[in-house]
Amino acid sequence: MPGIGPTRLCVECKYVSPARSTSIPNQLVLDFVSVFRAKRESQRWTAGVVVSNVGFTDSAKAAAVDASDVHLKTIDDLYEELLKVRAYLWKGIRSIESAGDIVDYVPLNARILDERMNRSGHTATLQSIIREMARECQL
Repeated sequence: MPGIGPTRLCVECKYVSPARSTSIPNQLVLDFVSVFRAKRESQRWTAGVVVSNVGFTDSAKAAAVDASDVHLKTIDDLYEELLKVRAYLWKGIRSIESAGDIVDYVPLNARILDERMNRSGHTATLQSIIREMARECQL
């Protein structure tokens, strides 16, 4: 990056199977911080990042607080920070809704809408939503 000099990151990626309902524990973060601090100078790392497909426990977040050069990120955090996709998509939805040109659409989170276009608590697959919309059109 211009003006700040070279950036060299130490990145550790953790994948947790979707079948397991768990978050990244503090011991993993403590271990990463320990290795990062021990090798930072010799490797010339400017920062460390632990990236995961799941969140981090509160104790894991607390373990990283003292290490200001270590960052905990979920893959969703990275997408949001790097691409700003969520803000772009919501801006598009608000623009479409305010124009009033489209009455029916499938929301991004595929939640079923009630008759007042409010999200219901029910989720459905995109295929089932389209099938239901087609059935309503035939009536």
